[in-house]
Amino acid sequence: MLISSNNLPIPFPYHTIQLTSTTRYLGVMQIYIPLVRQQIRKIGSASVISSTSKVLKPIKPDLSTISCTVVDQTGTVRAVSKKFPRATFLQQNKLFPRDLRKIDSSNVDVAPSIAVRSNGILVNLLHIKALIKRNEVLVFDTASPQSASKLSLFMYDLESKLQTKVVHSGMLGINNGNHQNILNQTYEFKTLECILVNVMAVLETELREHAAKVDKILKQLDSQIDRAVLKDLLVNSKDLTMFYQKSLLIRNTLDELLDNDEDLENMYLTENYEIKRLIVDQESDGKSSVLKAAKQDGSSNVNTNSNHHSLIQEGSESKDTGEIEMLLESYYKQCDEIVQQAETMINNIKSTEDIVNIILDANRNSLMVFELRVAIFTLGITVATIIPAFYGMNLKNYIEDSNIAFVGVTAVSVVLGGIMAIIYLRKLRDVRRMTMVSSKQLDQFDNDTKRGIHEKVRRQRESKTLEQRRKLEKEIVWKWLLGDHK
Repeated sequence: MLISSNNLPIPFPYHTIQLTSTTRYLGVMQIYIPLVRQQIRKIGSASVISSTSKVLKPIKPDLSTISCTVVDQTGTVRAVSKKFPRATFLQQNKLFPRDLRKIDSSNVDVAPSIAVRSNGILVNLLHIKALIKRNEVLVFDTASPQSASKLSLFMYDLESKLQTKVVHSGMLGINNGNHQNILNQTYEFKTLECILVNVMAVLETELREHAAKVDKILKQLDSQIDRAVLKDLLVNSKDLTMFYQKSLLIRNTLDELLDNDEDLENMYLTENYEIKRLIVDQESDGKSSVLKAAKQDGSSNVNTNSNHHSLIQEGSESKDTGEIEMLLESYYKQCDEIVQQAETMINNIKSTEDIVNIILDANRNSLMVFELRVAIFTLGITVATIIPAFYGMNLKNYIEDSNIAFVGVTAVSVVLGGIMAIIYLRKLRDVRRMTMVSSKQLDQFDNDTKRGIHEKVRRQRESKTLEQRRKLEKEIVWKWLLGDHK
């Protein structure tokens, strides 16, 4: 239980939920996840984070040991940052040396994965790296301060979830018309669901942050294109792409796990343990009964072996993976929705970038056109000043005494300058005009193309007919020569 800044306990709003096996995880998804989101928002303040950071602190990775926090099936933290020798840890938990990379506590991001082993489920999703066993979970420490704070919040959620009873009516009790066979959700599924809830909550929080930033930038670009805003758009686009890749990898991990029936069956750690224990007990009871009844009946050994075989067959045939499939599929759909929203935002950013590039190109073209217009008017003025320059030379031109000379020279200069400006402005307009092919031109092009194709086909037919005629004439000549020779 966490303590707030005013020394008051922060309650966790979980309640005991009783659901049928058909709607169990749908009900849990609708009730449990919103409560977790509200609790994460409540404990997101600085006072709570400072208190939770005291639970788990960043641990530097060690090459010889593995540091982890152990939580038992009652939700009690048995050890915090407990260190195990790597060789001993692998031997006790029946893991492979290659599995150490998945639980590496360094800052290097490893691709998310959910690996099923004979003795547990190895989970590596975002900031959570854990080994789920039948009666305990080992949450591995991290070296990142941000991940350590998130991991502390997850430990709080995990403790509250494990202390909450989520029960459902078994199919046997429903069929019999009573509720005597009430089954608790197994420990490994509780822990896995708590991990998935925390991961989805973190993804949704990051998605909302990215959406708020991107929407703000896009609204600013709608009103004005600024260099600083474009720089912010580039940075947020990179962050959003990284988030999209991260969410996509998690979705693919859940999808691959759903497609692997063998891993789904092996995820029933408690059920598999009970089956193995019953088989061992049956074997021990069978051996003792054989020794006692060997003198009385020689067929006891056969009956014991048949019972043992029937027990194994019953345990193998009764394995139904619908429970874990429903759990994983619920969070797969939620993760897929997050991926789709991130992809939509990325597409919006790309569309905005294309539009901005078009606008910038149009502005650049407008500036070039303006510069060309200024150059054309400058050329017209230059041409207009040629005649007055000749007229103002200190030479005798025989029109000094004329009364209309000044008006005439001025008029001719203005007309010449205007003509030059009009000519080049028309040429500039023709260059700028982006003419599209009209329907009449398309029809004319189609008709010309069809006419050319028909003409080509006609020539081919005529050539074939001409070849056939020549061949026929050759045959007639040969027949005539052969007949005449005979």
